[in-house]
Amino acid sequence: MSLGLGLGINKYKKVDSGFTPAKLNLAGWYSAENVLDELGDSISDGEVIGTIVDQGPNGWDLVKHPSASAALWEEGSINSLPSIDLSGTRAMWGDDVEVNNPFTICCVFKHNAIGGNKFVYDGITERVALRQGSNLDKPFAGTSLDAQGSDANWNIVTVLYQGTTSQFIKNGEIIVIGDMGSNNLSDLIIGANNNIENFFDGKIAEMVIINGAVSLQERIDLENFFSEKYNITVSTPPSNPSEVSSLIAWWDADTTNVLDTVGGAIVDGVEVGTVNDLSGNGHNLTKHPSIANRPIWRSTGIGGKPVFDFSGVSDRSLYISGSAFILNQPTTIAVVFKLTDTTGATYLYDGAVSNRRQAMFAIPTNWSYFAGSQRTSNKAEDLNETYALAIYNNAGSSSLRFNGVLASGADPGSSTLGGFTLGSRFGGDGGMKGYIAEAIIWDKALTDNEILGIEQYLTNKYGI
Repeated sequence: MSLGLGLGINKYKKVDSGFTPAKLNLAGWYSAENVLDELGDSISDGEVIGTIVDQGPNGWDLVKHPSASAALWEEGSINSLPSIDLSGTRAMWGDDVEVNNPFTICCVFKHNAIGGNKFVYDGITERVALRQGSNLDKPFAGTSLDAQGSDANWNIVTVLYQGTTSQFIKNGEIIVIGDMGSNNLSDLIIGANNNIENFFDGKIAEMVIINGAVSLQERIDLENFFSEKYNITVSTPPSNPSEVSSLIAWWDADTTNVLDTVGGAIVDGVEVGTVNDLSGNGHNLTKHPSIANRPIWRSTGIGGKPVFDFSGVSDRSLYISGSAFILNQPTTIAVVFKLTDTTGATYLYDGAVSNRRQAMFAIPTNWSYFAGSQRTSNKAEDLNETYALAIYNNAGSSSLRFNGVLASGADPGSSTLGGFTLGSRFGGDGGMKGYIAEAIIWDKALTDNEILGIEQYLTNKYGI
């Protein structure tokens, strides 16, 4: 989506029309389009598969496991394309597959039926698995993690096996992030577990194994490739704030959004008069009524982009009154900033009135977030360019993140947000010394997929 506001957004691509899995750091690539019969010849519908040919660089072909029946080849299973039929007690394996953690597996598959303990794939010597158990998808690399209810549809499932921050993604939507363990994958079997039990009883159209945890752009490209190929709808993370619902306010220091104190075009080194709200809700920021100083507009400050400069005097601030909007939790606030001084109390933002506060500040040295209770994070103040994303969610799943990394998941309280003060405490004191480039507020808790997209937007835009 293009906003037509001269924001200079450097967003990721949603579709790379020339993409194939071969562009990734492949370990193995298996497709029902590249199989041979038992004699090594072309295969026909319903025929037993002799070899699933590895299209990756290692030549890790899969063959019938000696303790199971061979898979069958089914023509026209999905979107006129074939599949590997692993119904009943069928399984294929490769005893030379060796992939070190972290790595990624993306698989296009369907269960024939739901129920029981069924393995889509597993490792034999060292185990990495995806199974259905208790009607849930359960990825595993030493630790099993419950993901989501299984279904009998064709799905694109991507699993990032990367220890404590592993991810299970179904049709483009992050379902769960957590600890799946740190096992390597040693000897791959599809259609059963390591003991050749708990057979999958389903179909696989395609599967890729990638060295390393894929980037967001790589995941989007891969899932879109499979989405278009197999006609499976996938969810794509948002590429800018306007693509996330419940956007309440969005302030950007870009010159097209900022006016000077007499309503004219802003120029470098001049005090800020008004910052227009890009959300379309009219929540413009102006001078704080309790202090004399406004921030200075700088044409470059973070990642070569314009910023509001709050340094130089004891307190500078921008403000919108407490009656302008009153937001009950959950809310999400994202801010891009850089400190120039870490001494004293540092308020990055706050509400506008004493009884409706959601704030982020560093007292004395580590960043905290607040909505009635102060919760101190593990992130200390520093002078680096940074983006922060805070979710105030009625204690249920609040979080404070810096540059994509969780710094606190503690409950900061349940206070509403009334208005907004940028660069200082609600009364105008405790001001930060540094730059702010962008601030965004949503009237909801962002989903994992939305968080990932917004953090990627901020990372790309400001080079953080």
